[in-house]
Amino acid sequence: MKFYMAISASFNEPRKRKFRKNRKDLFDIVVARINEIQPSKGGENLLHLKVGYIPSHIYESIPINGVDVDRFELGNNTYSVFQSINFKVQTQEQANDIIEMLNNEYQVIK
Repeated sequence: MKFYMAISASFNEPRKRKFRKNRKDLFDIVVARINEIQPSKGGENLLHLKVGYIPSHIYESIPINGVDVDRFELGNNTYSVFQSINFKVQTQEQANDIIEMLNNEYQVIK
């Protein structure tokens, strides 16, 4: 099994930061498990959260694998921006630790 974690955000530019800050669902956090032998069968989401903030200790405690940014021009000097930060998750134990940390941070009720 292969594990995957990403934090992504989508917003329009230029847009005042205060409007983005007030959105409760600015960021998507996904932790998933993917079958390496048959990746075409898709994966299983272990955690999917929509949140308004990401604390810095999340970025500091999990190694970042890469950042993807896509910009699409909407016209009138306005762009739609999609940014995804991908993290290195090596084992099921590490994925479980990350899920527990996120559940504690956002006080997810099971």
